[in-house]
Amino acid sequence: MENYDAIIVGGGLGGLTAGAVLAKAGKKVLVVERHRVLGGCASTFRRKDYVVDVGLHEINGVCDEGDPKTKIFSLLGIDKNIRFVQAPEFFRAEWNDGGYTFPHGNETSKNKLMEMFPEERRGIERFYGILAGVMRERNMIPRKKWKKLLMLPLFPFLVPNLITASRCSVGHWLDRHIADDKLKLLLLTNSIYYGDDPYDMSLLYFAAGQSSYIKNGGYYINGGSQKLSDYLADFIKRRGGRVLTGKRVERILTENDRVCGVGFRNESGTGTEHESVAAKVVIAAAAVPLIADMLSGVAKLRLKNKIKHLKNACSIFSIYLGFNADLSAFGVEHYSTFFRGDGIAGPKDIAANNRGEWSKRGFVFVDYGKVDSGLTPPGKSFATICSTDYSDEWEGLDKKTYNAKKKKVADMFLEKLEKRFPGILARLEYCEVATALTIRRFTLNPGGTPYGYAQSVAQSGMNRLQVRSPVKNLYFASAWSFPGGGFSGVITGGFICATEVMEKLKLKK
Repeated sequence: MENYDAIIVGGGLGGLTAGAVLAKAGKKVLVVERHRVLGGCASTFRRKDYVVDVGLHEINGVCDEGDPKTKIFSLLGIDKNIRFVQAPEFFRAEWNDGGYTFPHGNETSKNKLMEMFPEERRGIERFYGILAGVMRERNMIPRKKWKKLLMLPLFPFLVPNLITASRCSVGHWLDRHIADDKLKLLLLTNSIYYGDDPYDMSLLYFAAGQSSYIKNGGYYINGGSQKLSDYLADFIKRRGGRVLTGKRVERILTENDRVCGVGFRNESGTGTEHESVAAKVVIAAAAVPLIADMLSGVAKLRLKNKIKHLKNACSIFSIYLGFNADLSAFGVEHYSTFFRGDGIAGPKDIAANNRGEWSKRGFVFVDYGKVDSGLTPPGKSFATICSTDYSDEWEGLDKKTYNAKKKKVADMFLEKLEKRFPGILARLEYCEVATALTIRRFTLNPGGTPYGYAQSVAQSGMNRLQVRSPVKNLYFASAWSFPGGGFSGVITGGFICATEVMEKLKLKK
């Protein structure tokens, strides 16, 4: 068998980042992806005149020196080869009695909130304080276990915000420090970036992402997220690595309960022979529950026991839209506009709305034409409507019923869009719908979740599944492991995984 330093199962952004870091360090890397297109949810496809981005809305931390991605981008040359364009503001929130445009910048946005909610000045200060504290303190925690143990007695003094955030949900923290439900809902406008229930959502993960968005804004990749995935794949190949697509890994090989390689076949079903490849380590960039099923014997039981109580996050319902006009003509003024769901009076109503009637659910409308997205020719616009989704909403439906339900739900959202921006649908020339089952079909993620395990208090931070698995020589680099989902989460997780793998390979010499 051909032997590699590391085999990466799955060509998602976490695995590609890990592979690129290892390849730069001179390691022999193989990436095996079942789909013909790399990137997972960081990918695009073409329809008529439109490049359709599967998942990217915006990524944070691009120009923030305190964000770990800045060093990763520099290390891999991403900062010089991928063009990021900044959204004009954080977001626009709309509700029945008005709306609010959330600007970039800590001081600017904080002062604007204080003008709108003068009686909540203290709570707003505390909100910005814990966001900044988490951002500042997260880089103070060492990765090595022995260093953590040495620092443990000093944690309450060194990282008080991290400790608070790791023990509390976003909803409970807001209830404790802010009285006005309207303000709480405003601060939770884009909470779908992190989960579907503020009272189960880790304040730690929310704060880490939200602080960066507020401070420096969100960015989009010119040309679409596929540009980043393809760049990382080419980076690996230029340094002697291999990237295989259309290959399904069926088995993770073990010897004496240690991982030693993988077995895969053609995804197309052509050819009957299975190929086996050996490696010093295997990095799982696919869904961890699927990885467990690829193992056997003691290794399989060990991983199954580790993950059996973990809960999956929600999924996303997406409507991809192509317009033969500039949407500014219909009153679309913002990059991302969040429409609050019906019947939401406070944070405690959010989870029920996400699971409630489709006609009442909140959603976000993203007009990629508000930035230099590179997704359409001049005079045309690509946009997306996104809302929460769950695979059990679609399970058991025959094809005809499934398609009819998809159209019915999409029509509900489009009707609301037309009501807010009259005349916009007259210029619609492309529309396609993706449900939780669509995501599951293309990524194989259980429940069709792009986020991996839910970012609950019990499953976030140091409570999250770490990059080093309970099985020898098996590591994780995906939304399912530390630190979590989203582009920032998987890129950072892929880098952390690669650094731990390099330490392992150094010890094996």
